[in-house]
Amino acid sequence: MLEPIDAIECETDFIEIAIGEHEIVPTELDIAQLRDELDERGDDLVVHLPFRQPMATSVEMFNEAFLSYMDQLLTSIAPLDPTKAVVHASCRDPERQEERDRLEKQIRELEAIGKSHDVQICHENVGNFDGPALNDLAAMIAETDARMCLDTGHAFDEAGQEGLEDIVATYPDLIDHVHLQDTRPGQDLHMPIGAGEIEFDPLGEHLSADDTSICLELFTDDHDLRRDSMRRARRLF
Repeated sequence: MLEPIDAIECETDFIEIAIGEHEIVPTELDIAQLRDELDERGDDLVVHLPFRQPMATSVEMFNEAFLSYMDQLLTSIAPLDPTKAVVHASCRDPERQEERDRLEKQIRELEAIGKSHDVQICHENVGNFDGPALNDLAAMIAETDARMCLDTGHAFDEAGQEGLEDIVATYPDLIDHVHLQDTRPGQDLHMPIGAGEIEFDPLGEHLSADDTSICLELFTDDHDLRRDSMRRARRLF
């Protein structure tokens, strides 16, 4: 269910919504109303594509169906003119070289689909779950025209503070979108900024909201905590 946009009290530059399987089905959206609400706020739209089906598997039919479904979703949402689409760069079994090779091919093919819709595809790091290691993913993406969505909690969970700082220092131009969340070691908690153990100041030294879209991905309904995280994010970036 889409939270009413008019309930968002903070000033924003864009809204990110999750669409597709087990999320918001585009045919159930009031496209015209959402278009009007975005225009009234002056916000762009970012979409998060579904992530329960791995992006790469050892079954070619599944891989092709994945790409076809992503194309279908971007076609359905086209009247809203999304600027970016986030996708989890995942494998059924990331330890299998065959699937990692296929993931690199999927990244290239999905980027071509994104270009056909004038949408920048941003591949999110999920090395703490079912994706390649953080730096391996960045190296894959760097060989294409795609870009990266850095999830700070996923990176911290996988590689710790040092790994998180290293990725933003090494690949600042590759990171086009950020899912900003706080967490604790070994967990993916999507906490308000400052509630966990991530040190965010070093990230602000390499990333800027002028070049990278920053999305607060917080699992809380507390408006005060959301506003506080927004203030912290604006100071950082």
